[in-house]
Amino acid sequence: MAMYRCLLFLTIMAPGMTISGEGTDTTTPRQSLPVDTRAYDVRMKGAHPSTADVHLCSSYTTQQWLLGETEYIVKFEVLADNSSAHHMTLYGCDGEPARTTDVWKCPGVCQQGVSEVFLFTWAHGVPSTSLPDEVGFKVGRGSEIQTLVLQTHYQLAFNESAPTDFSGIRIHITSERQKYAAGIYLLENIRFSIPPNTANAHVDVSCTYQEPQPLYPFAYRTHSHSLGKVITGYMFNHTWLEIGKGNPQGPQIFYPVHGSYIVRSGDELVARCTFDSRGRDTVVNTGRKTSEEMCKFYMMYYTNSTVEMSPGHCMTNQHPERLQNLPGDAPLSPAPPVDELTHKDSNQQQPSTETGAEKSKVKTVTPFVSPHPLVLDSSWPSHNLILGHVVGVATDRNGNVYIFHRGSRTWTARTFDRDNRMLSPTPIPEDVILVLNRQGTLLRKFGRNQFYLPHGIEVDSRGNIWVTDTGLHQVMRIPPGGTLPDMVLGERLVPGNDTGHFCQPADVAVLQSGDFYVADGFCNGRIVKYSSNGTFMTQWGRPADSDDGGRCCCDQESPGIFNIVPSITVAEDRGLVCAADCMHGRIQCFQLDGSFRFIVSSKQMGPYVLATEYCPLHGGILFVVNGHDPHKKEPAVYGVTVAIDTGEVVQQWDTFDGLQSPHDVTVDSTDHDLYVGELSPAKVWRLSMNTREETAAKGNHVTLIVVAVLITLPVVSVIIGLAISSFIDSGRLPCSWCRKSFSVVKSHQGFTLLESEDDEFCACDE
Repeated sequence: MAMYRCLLFLTIMAPGMTISGEGTDTTTPRQSLPVDTRAYDVRMKGAHPSTADVHLCSSYTTQQWLLGETEYIVKFEVLADNSSAHHMTLYGCDGEPARTTDVWKCPGVCQQGVSEVFLFTWAHGVPSTSLPDEVGFKVGRGSEIQTLVLQTHYQLAFNESAPTDFSGIRIHITSERQKYAAGIYLLENIRFSIPPNTANAHVDVSCTYQEPQPLYPFAYRTHSHSLGKVITGYMFNHTWLEIGKGNPQGPQIFYPVHGSYIVRSGDELVARCTFDSRGRDTVVNTGRKTSEEMCKFYMMYYTNSTVEMSPGHCMTNQHPERLQNLPGDAPLSPAPPVDELTHKDSNQQQPSTETGAEKSKVKTVTPFVSPHPLVLDSSWPSHNLILGHVVGVATDRNGNVYIFHRGSRTWTARTFDRDNRMLSPTPIPEDVILVLNRQGTLLRKFGRNQFYLPHGIEVDSRGNIWVTDTGLHQVMRIPPGGTLPDMVLGERLVPGNDTGHFCQPADVAVLQSGDFYVADGFCNGRIVKYSSNGTFMTQWGRPADSDDGGRCCCDQESPGIFNIVPSITVAEDRGLVCAADCMHGRIQCFQLDGSFRFIVSSKQMGPYVLATEYCPLHGGILFVVNGHDPHKKEPAVYGVTVAIDTGEVVQQWDTFDGLQSPHDVTVDSTDHDLYVGELSPAKVWRLSMNTREETAAKGNHVTLIVVAVLITLPVVSVIIGLAISSFIDSGRLPCSWCRKSFSVVKSHQGFTLLESEDDEFCACDE
């Protein structure tokens, strides 16, 4: 299914709500609604989408429920079915809607030539929204809003037997005249081009405000597609004042304006959009397609309700000379998660008519600090462990280390049939989960006769153990101290690609809230998000061979297209979820709702990315382990450290004798330790990020080979042309048939390998 990138109007928060940690003005939120407030439902009129990722609309004329000539909307309430409606937007038209049928396929909202204003947007996790005291949106004959149009984005297609959808928004409306009328002033550049491979391409908009009535901005919203990295709105009245600054890849909501501002006649309104087109080899033009770009800054304001005003719209750059000295246009870190932004104790900025304005603080990005050289602890673990292929490693908040291995089981070309079902499904007789403390002492082990083909393991902030089993096609959660799962997702031994099935799921990443992501990466090439109780929320991504006739390494520049997703990690402090795109040799990062953010790709990362793990230390870094190119005699296997804000490879690291077949990596951010699990020889390495003084105190350590970024690395080869026609015809992923291309499994200490002479696997796993 197509990925949901660059969606318009994903969510909205109450205008003026406080963002945690931002230090905005705090005043009393709206105390109560007017006594005559009435509620009306604006719902979809029986929508039944036949295709996925589609926008449908339904309309309502305001004359259906108005009691007077002009009334005011003062609150919005969501009436949504979370399993069907992905997000909704409420528009107002100054005239007729685009269609008169009960339901139609949009983006067409209002009739051609009729102005449109958007009033409210909703997505998962956003509560009901009241405007500040004495502020309302005018509707009716005495306003610019004669018709309401509800646009709903449906994430999945409906089955023929599924009931029609009536999700909607309940508006609370009053006849009581509000002192202030809310409105939107939009600054957008409708015609621009972004040059290729440019880190900071600026697009500007500027106009002189000429209306006699002053505006009081109280919220703002930014919008671009995948290349936008920061959009800032300013006003200029002999000095620069920052109205708002946002990362358009963050939650698409209205944020509060920090400080009190008055826009008067003669003041200049300015917006600057900064784009990053690195990785794009062609010019990007303006347009609605996700491959094109937009530059929009929405300023929500209130003004005296006795004055009739048309929605403000600036589409030119009247003052290019002044914009040469714009302050504070540095990029921002991603915005906080929606649940943090919409905290119930957040306050709202109320109407104010005070003169003057406070200059808002310019935000800056924390500069990257190079991490200390990694140091290998040769004494770890203290136990002689008997391991099969080590496929997963994880740590908990106490520094304990969890090892997930396959015992006597191996993954070969004869493990699955062409329908991705295990040919001889039997449980592994050994304990495949081992828990060690930080000193390397074995604390407990379990899992015998429970798993069929282990792959990923994760431990969340509550101590739950999350594992994936590619043979069972299941994801499991094991409670702290337990040995049996209390949550199982997916049908046992049955592959699939709907919301109730997986096909060889690879990994799990868990948020602090308990919501989690599954890298359903081998057959389906997708990422699936679930709530903490296991309810499906959203999904995105598709396999590289789904539309290309089976070519192996296609779409290497396309976001959301994966050639196996073996590993996933969350950078929650940056609002990101990042996934290894194995056979494309890259990492794709998305916002927590699935909106595409950026791609990390570098020669230094090698031909295949097998696993990645985020660490918030040292300015935010990703640890990556790669796989070797079978076309080269010497395997180029190593680990790299990547600065997440820049994508720069700041370190290359390896063990003294060299990594052989690394499969997973995890980091203990509390103790500054990194753990790498290898398939063969079956081994878990511990590497320290500690300072030189701390390392010396430990003793018996061997310094790693740390190679500077500037060292030239061999150019990686592209894996193409090793296909076996029967595997292509079976419709499996390219990496599935790569299992017969070459042999890299070696004998190792521990369990005797089954079919050891014929064990062959893809570079992305096994």
